[in-house]
Amino acid sequence: ITCSSDEAILLTKKAALDEAIEALRKQVSFGAVTVGDKGVYVFDQKGIKLVPAATPPAPVVDTNGAGDAFAGGFLYGLARDFPIERAAALGNCCASRIITHYGARPRQSYKPLLEQV
Repeated sequence: ITCSSDEAILLTKKAALDEAIEALRKQVSFGAVTVGDKGVYVFDQKGIKLVPAATPPAPVVDTNGAGDAFAGGFLYGLARDFPIERAAALGNCCASRIITHYGARPRQSYKPLLEQV
């Protein structure tokens, strides 16, 4: 599962994010819960870890598409057998790029980001 912190709380009907993540861990084998500019909590049967957000290469101007960009990078990493933390770092890099311009479509290839994570 990949969701935002608000979505995790709504899905699990828990009052606090840590409770929501624990509830998700009981329902699925692994996942990611984004927490905006703090990064993303990834979890699996081994535990929970915060992967810090990537620093945007330019000022933030529009957050539309950040969640989708994160999910794309995260799922790409998982499909390539990256460890969950590395997949999340790639997702964070993708999200950090999309928020530096207006619109939710990348302006350049994200392939070079693979070398950064």
